[in-house]
Amino acid sequence: MADAIYELKNKMGLRNDLKDLNLNEDQINDLVRISRHPNLYNNPVEITDEMLSEMYHKLA
Repeated sequence: MADAIYELKNKMGLRNDLKDLNLNEDQINDLVRISRHPNLYNNPVEITDEMLSEMYHKLA
């Protein structure tokens, strides 16, 4: 099902991932900041800003 949705979005010209947004460093830093939702603290593994930044850089 996910593949079908991905293909449909492609056919419609919609964005499918962060690479499509051409994010700059400030925008990635904003993503890291707003990712610090209170629910993140319920995760059994500590998620650091560095981890989030690395993830967003790889995805962007």
